Amino acid sequence: MMQKIKKTGLQFVKLFGEGKFIKVFLLTGFVTIVYSFSFFIASRAVNIPYWDQWGLADIITGKTHYNLWQLFFYQHNEHRIGVGLLIIKLLASISHWDQLLEIKFISFLLIASAGLLVYAKYLTNKKLEFFDIFIPFLTLNIFQAENLLWGFQIPFVLPFFFLSLWLVAGLKIKPNGWRYLILTIIAFLSSYSSFHGLFLPLITIGLAFFAYFKHQQDQRVAVFASLANILIIVTYFIGYARNFQTSIATNIIQIIKYFSVALSGGFWHLKIDLSNYILLAIVLTFLVVSLNRLFRGKSLTDNNAIGLALLSFGLLFIASLAIGRSTFGLATSLGYRYITFSTLVPLGLFFIFSDLKKGNLYKLILFTFIIINFFIFQGSPINWADNQRLSRQKVLDCYSVAKEKDLDQCSKIFALFPDKNFLAERIVSVLKFKKINNFKYLP
Repeated sequence: MMQKIKKTGLQFVKLFGEGKFIKVFLLTGFVTIVYSFSFFIASRAVNIPYWDQWGLADIITGKTHYNLWQLFFYQHNEHRIGVGLLIIKLLASISHWDQLLEIKFISFLLIASAGLLVYAKYLTNKKLEFFDIFIPFLTLNIFQAENLLWGFQIPFVLPFFFLSLWLVAGLKIKPNGWRYLILTIIAFLSSYSSFHGLFLPLITIGLAFFAYFKHQQDQRVAVFASLANILIIVTYFIGYARNFQTSIATNIIQIIKYFSVALSGGFWHLKIDLSNYILLAIVLTFLVVSLNRLFRGKSLTDNNAIGLALLSFGLLFIASLAIGRSTFGLATSLGYRYITFSTLVPLGLFFIFSDLKKGNLYKLILFTFIIINFFIFQGSPINWADNQRLSRQKVLDCYSVAKEKDLDQCSKIFALFPDKNFLAERIVSVLKFKKINNFKYLP
């Protein structure tokens, strides 16, 4: 019975994927996903700075002056967020620091990333397929709600966009010095967006090493590219301050457990149980399969190579998360802000499966698993987002009509920042800058 169901399902996928309506289906599906994604965000976004974003208040309002160089190398916790900070400052200058505009920019980054990844898939196959709808479905997911409703996350999300752009550039540009130059520039911008942006120069170095040993004619270019990306990583840590939120984890068991749970989050499986370890074992198995295929072949422009880059970035991100955040407790591994990058794991598997003999079957299983988790766990990010919108909007409504002496009462409605004194020192200047309340009253 199961064999018959599997055969029928694969025949349907093959027939539909090769039909003349596949482009219409993918376009319609992409537009539908983008609309649902945008509606989720637009109906819950609130124009008020939140949490770490208040740390930028003095820079945005002009109370503290930074030159361009200082902004670019600005460090927040373990992250150098210069590229994103420059974007935030630019958006603030044209919108009175409107968080809705920042949130729209994050949406643009993710929608553009989804489009770039679909294009990357097209470049490798020279055709579109039924299962390619999986790419925007995964990329534009509501489980990353924290990044979608928090303008401060522009620097955090940027490496996802730069990774997608890097993949397309690697596929479109011929393998020569120009390709490595473009890839290195993208890796540089990624690095100075957030700490995890450093994984892109690491992957670029891996690409250069592979080219060095597999393609004799590229050896000199590969060496220079490796040195340039090593230099990017080194310069990142010049003047680096240990502004960490937590201590580095050293307990191996704790790290592995945290890693397995965070990895499951990428599949929207928001549960802590034995299935986390089973999923980890499956992912590592296909990582080995992918590496084996890479070293047995010579292509750096097939689905396997693209999938390996996505999977590697996702696993590196989760590893850094486990080492740097596991001392906060296991529950933080499923934080909505982290799911953006843990989703790279199933995305990577999707590309890897595209070059396997039973790829469509593996994709069908993966897609089914993701869909099941979506329906089981979708209520969690929706409830979180609804509660955040309600609470932030109440505070915003209070601030917009309050007299200066009554602002403290507004802050008691909902905590926009953990340090009340820090917030109190900046709230007036921020509300005036945003033109939410100019504190002028009729007698």
